[in-house]
Amino acid sequence: AEAIDLVREMQSKGAVHQVFHKNEDFHNPELAICNCCWDCCGVFGSYNRGILPLNLHSYYEAQLPEESRCIGCGACADFCPVHAIRIADEKCRIDPATCIGCGQCQIHCPEAAISLIENERRVFLPLKKKTEARIRE
Repeated sequence: AEAIDLVREMQSKGAVHQVFHKNEDFHNPELAICNCCWDCCGVFGSYNRGILPLNLHSYYEAQLPEESRCIGCGACADFCPVHAIRIADEKCRIDPATCIGCGQCQIHCPEAAISLIENERRVFLPLKKKTEARIRE
């Protein structure tokens, strides 16, 4: 119970849970779970700095089923670790090709306007140019 509470607390602060498998093959047993932040994690941090591309196996995709529920506050975009969401015309716009299905947008949407749907797929986000990097050091 204590571990689950800690995972939920980390999630509420923006951590994305990633499961690691032996030899990076999702058919193999799980080796570890990591609570990753978009700015400091080796995977997300490196992607957002333009150091590494992102290649992962995703099980969900975020969608906005009822656009009228979105108030355009931008909380979803702020918490998205890969910038798959932008605000346009006062509504969130989710890029399905970029969405990694982490659920941060759903967790932080104050209007519960975003849903996660099952969609198992490989997501590959190419290396960002240094000028496009979210984090520039």
